[in-house]
Amino acid sequence: MHLIFNMLNLMSLGSMIEDRQGTGRLGWLVLLIAILSNLCQFWWSGPQFYGMSGVVYGLMAYVWIKEKRDPTSGLFLHPQTFMMGMVWFVLCLVGAVPGIAADVVNEAGISVRGEVGDLVVRKPWIGMTRGFWNDRDRYTQTYWSRFPDVWVHGDWAAIDDDGLWYILGRSDDTIKIAGKRLGPAEVESVLVGHPPSPLRLREMSVDN
Repeated sequence: MHLIFNMLNLMSLGSMIEDRQGTGRLGWLVLLIAILSNLCQFWWSGPQFYGMSGVVYGLMAYVWIKEKRDPTSGLFLHPQTFMMGMVWFVLCLVGAVPGIAADVVNEAGISVRGEVGDLVVRKPWIGMTRGFWNDRDRYTQTYWSRFPDVWVHGDWAAIDDDGLWYILGRSDDTIKIAGKRLGPAEVESVLVGHPPSPLRLREMSVDN
């Protein structure tokens, strides 16, 4: 939903600016707003953020100011676009999307904060997977077997003290060694952080 919101608004606002002020103006606007918004997000929440909302809201502000200061510019902000942007902004501030009873739990199914746990959903929502094709038992075993009446999504997640959510990789594809869980994300992080890893991976792929 976040990506769809960003792309639709970027397409609508960007095409309007490009048609009336040229591709160069749009390019510089996107670049400048992206740098400023990402620096602000980094300062506010650290490196754990994604998305292009800063660019979208920056373009909204530019179009609105241009409309007010120069009505002959041909730029205008639809009321529907403004309202959708404000609603989405509020939803992003409150955390999980209202209507989805998401939570993070430990191995006992107890809600936890400030530590990594399983991402779960406690109530059905629109769009939830209802089954696997001709394999109802596998569906039940995969998503509903760990905790009574609780959907286990298969991802590690965490909620910090400020209510910010973090998705930290798959939880259903891990091994447990000496009390520590190890999954593909951890393995990839180690390989990427090791200088010889690209060459070694190529050697392994050729050998295999």
